[in-house]
Amino acid sequence: MKGQGRQNLLAMISSIVTFLVMFFILDWPIILTVVLAIAIFFGVFMLTKPVLKIGDIELERLADGIQNPLIAEKAQSLSGIAQNILDYLEDAPKEISSSRHFLNYYLPTANKIIGNYLHLKRANVSTDKFNLITERTVESLDLLNQVFAQQRDNYYKDQMLTLEVETELLEKTIRLGGGS
Repeated sequence: MKGQGRQNLLAMISSIVTFLVMFFILDWPIILTVVLAIAIFFGVFMLTKPVLKIGDIELERLADGIQNPLIAEKAQSLSGIAQNILDYLEDAPKEISSSRHFLNYYLPTANKIIGNYLHLKRANVSTDKFNLITERTVESLDLLNQVFAQQRDNYYKDQMLTLEVETELLEKTIRLGGGS
């Protein structure tokens, strides 16, 4: 079950249990019970919203501290690809073991690079040093974007190969007159 489905299910169960306890056991008025059950639903729904992270950095807040538009763009791209990977692994948990190196090395490395950039920006290091740090961060994020994209694409290589074979077969069939 996807994260959104779990979130909905947990909120619904909490709401129903609240309603049943308050109405049947505590004998509260139905209007008050319904209002509180609805409030519980939305409260639990908001509290159980999954926080997507690369390491310890929340994806939604990733670019908040990044003022450099190029680095912010590359970090957002990285987080988007990371989300694609995590979505795939959630749907195909058998692939997690083959993704262990990626999960144990590249995700923490991305976290470390972005975290160090943000830390050094807040530390107000000298302009020359920070320009070098910015340049290295851009290079690192480019490399990480390539690695993340390759990892994501590897999950779908069988489907891409099947599509190529089907396309070739279709082209050959049309050339041999099978299209009329």
